[in-house]
Amino acid sequence: MTDRRLLIPEMEELISHFYASLSDLGRFALVASAALPDVSRRLLSHGGHMTEAHEDFYGTPVVVEALSRKQTEACYARKSLLRRKSDERIVQLGIMRIRYDLISDAVRRDIESESIPLGRILKTHNVLREVKLFALWRIDPGAELAEFLGAAPGASVYGRTAMIHVDHLPGVEL
Repeated sequence: MTDRRLLIPEMEELISHFYASLSDLGRFALVASAALPDVSRRLLSHGGHMTEAHEDFYGTPVVVEALSRKQTEACYARKSLLRRKSDERIVQLGIMRIRYDLISDAVRRDIESESIPLGRILKTHNVLREVKLFALWRIDPGAELAEFLGAAPGASVYGRTAMIHVDHLPGVEL
């Protein structure tokens, strides 16, 4: 069961850009960091960028593959995969939305190029940022998520919701 009080950032609204309902992505249940499997805890339970966490853990750069995007004058949202560069294995499905008013034109161009992971872009451009972890989730994946992550039938996967503050303002929902 999903605790709707902890859907911060507004996960259902963010996901609605790419899925008809949250349940299409999977069934979400809050989980404590201590209850995560060791690998998932290392990859998810931190206040850093997922790009860096995956690259540190796997010892290889990751590349982004944008699956779909939504843009308005105010923001850009994207559903994407992170893949290990070494073997192209998918290590993450992510959904993000960034406010344009908090980033430079150069950062915006790099994000819209859809060729560089977000964490690397923000770090390369020295964007003042702080990643705030909101919640950790055990997910019984829907068909698409299970296929992307190679999850066995009935197996759970794990994820997180977070916000990146840009120049001390909430700017990127994850």
